[in-house]
Amino acid sequence: MNRQNPVRYFYSILFLAVIILPLVFTNIIPEQNSFFDNRPLPEFPEKVDLAFFRQLEDYYNLRLGFREPAISAYQMFNDRLFSLMEHPSYTRGEQNYLYFRTDNYIRDYQRIAVNTNYLKRLVAYLERLEKLAGEYGSGFTFVIIPDKKSIYPEYFPKGYNIKDTPSKLDVLLNLLSQTGLDWLSLKDAFLNRKESQQIYNVEYDAGHWNANGEFYGHSLIIEHLHQLDGQIPVLRLEDYEVSTKVMTSLQTSRFPIREEVPQYALKESKATNQRKELEQYGFISQTCSRYRYVQTDSPVNELKLLIIGDSYMSSSYNYYASCFREVTFLHVANLPQIRPILETFQPDMVILEAAERVIGGAAKQMLDNDTINML
Repeated sequence: MNRQNPVRYFYSILFLAVIILPLVFTNIIPEQNSFFDNRPLPEFPEKVDLAFFRQLEDYYNLRLGFREPAISAYQMFNDRLFSLMEHPSYTRGEQNYLYFRTDNYIRDYQRIAVNTNYLKRLVAYLERLEKLAGEYGSGFTFVIIPDKKSIYPEYFPKGYNIKDTPSKLDVLLNLLSQTGLDWLSLKDAFLNRKESQQIYNVEYDAGHWNANGEFYGHSLIIEHLHQLDGQIPVLRLEDYEVSTKVMTSLQTSRFPIREEVPQYALKESKATNQRKELEQYGFISQTCSRYRYVQTDSPVNELKLLIIGDSYMSSSYNYYASCFREVTFLHVANLPQIRPILETFQPDMVILEAAERVIGGAAKQMLDNDTINML
């Protein structure tokens, strides 16, 4: 009997460790962004109300210690033994194409419950933003980047019914066309481009455009700005070193893949990244810590550009720095502070960029009802 005690003790300690250690190593640091889930981590609920326990559950589910390694191991186990794609953010479609798997993303694909009332209020909000920017002497352009499902719908997972009605993006573009707003949608150009170039990766960084799409998209945006002001030069492909690299795991997890992806590197940059300049301002959102401020040593003009956008634009300064004297990028989470932002940076041009999937009004989407009702 005594010989069994060490074994029992071992398993008892192991059992307690499995339960206790994840709690001990829970990430309690506030205002953290999850690279694994591509979203801000939930904060500890501030008040006890009907939503307290749901928020508390969400807090520990996403911040629990060893969560990401455990999910990655589970993914690899299912992939190697059963050829199943198990991921909190992505789902596998035809020919190994990966797509976001959130309810809102799938509902958009199905064209279910398009909220026309929200879209009308969004357009009215954009008109107010344009007017406000004009009061500070700034031009304003709204840019919409299409989802991967809108460019490669033929590879989306089968089995979803699609309503024979206009999509959310179709309704929004129709509403925008009835205004005097300056706006640009990349969807049609991307649909034409995909015939000659892969502009979204099949698997790697599954939710975003690849470097081909990024360069082409920014080329279209800068060409649009060039039409507004001839001082702004257009992008030239010969200024970039184009190469490829084989990726062996997804960008946001250790899920195994093997995909050759394009890469673009500017051959010569005269821009200086001055991130610390931004950190002195209290209105900069730390929750979504994507922000940049760059100056060009020998600018081609004296124009200043402000970009407010989501993760599609987080590296945009690489493309715009050579076209402006100053480029500031702020995450769209900072939109509620748009007045002090305009007053501080005094840009000549403002780009508000929104990926198709962040438009919808739901609480966890960037251009949500609270945001568009603030101005």
